[in-house]
Amino acid sequence: MQFERLQSALRIRSLIKSSYMHLILEDADLDGRQIQCRHCYWHGNASELKKGDYFLLTNITELFCPTCSKYLGFIQHDFPVENEPDPLLDP
Repeated sequence: MQFERLQSALRIRSLIKSSYMHLILEDADLDGRQIQCRHCYWHGNASELKKGDYFLLTNITELFCPTCSKYLGFIQHDFPVENEPDPLLDP
C-alpha cells in the first residue's frame, strides 16, 4: 500500500514538473547561462534559444527550444524592447 502511494506521488510530481515549470530569465542570463530542454534534452547556451513573441504589456519575450521548438519559458526584460511589435496590440 505504501509503495503504491509512493509510485502515485512520484508520477504526479513528474507530470507537474514536466507540464508547468518554465524558465524565467532576465536579459543578463542570456550571456552565459546553460539551459536544457525538458522535452528533447537539447542543452546549450541561453542565447541560442529561439525568441518568440514580445509582449509590451508584461515586458516579456517567449523562449522556445532551437531543436524541437517547444515552449520553455520567457525573458522578463528590465526595460521595454524597442522596435518589437506586440502581437496583442499590432495584430
